[in-house]
Amino acid sequence: MICEGSKKVGGAVLKKTYINICIVIMIVILSLTGCGTVQDKVSEKVGEKIAGDAIGGSVDITKDGLKAEKDGVSYQTGDDLKWSKEAMGNIPEPKAKISGVSNAQGEGGSVTYSEMSLEEAKAYEEKLIDLGYTEDGRSVADNDMMGYSGKNSSGDSVIFTYNIGSKDGSIYYIPSGAQ
Repeated sequence: MICEGSKKVGGAVLKKTYINICIVIMIVILSLTGCGTVQDKVSEKVGEKIAGDAIGGSVDITKDGLKAEKDGVSYQTGDDLKWSKEAMGNIPEPKAKISGVSNAQGEGGSVTYSEMSLEEAKAYEEKLIDLGYTEDGRSVADNDMMGYSGKNSSGDSVIFTYNIGSKDGSIYYIPSGAQ
C-alpha cells in the first residue's frame, strides 16, 4: 500500500517501505531480547526500594548478591566475599568460601561460610583456642555439627559453628565493649 501523497517511481516506494518494515522489526526484536536487562534492572530497583523501606535502611541488589545497611550496621551476601578484619577483630580468616559478612562498626560482626572441610573446621577451633578464647570455652560436637564458643582475657567473645554434612557454618565476633 502506498501512502497518500507518495509518488510511485518504479519500485522505490516499495523498496523504502520494505526497508522501514525491516527496521521496525529489528527494533522490536532488539527491544524484546534486550528487555530482560531492562526488566531485571527495574525489578532490582523495585526490590531494593521495598527491602530498604522494610528495614528502614538502604539495600543494593546485584547479580552477585545483596548489600544492606541500617544504623551503621552493614550486611553483604555473595559467592566469594572478602574477610572483614574490621568486623572480626583478631579472629583468623577461615580456609573457606565466605558468603555473608555483617559489620556492626566497632560492635563486632559475623561471617557465614561454605566449602570448609571437617579437618579445617577442627583446625580452626584449635586456632581460636591458641588465640586465647578459652574463658568460658565450650566445645560441642555430634554427627551433624560442631561448634566452639569462648572469651579471651580482654572479654572479646567468639562463636564458631560448623555443619558437617553441608560443610558450612558461621563465625561471630563480639568485642568486650559491645556486650
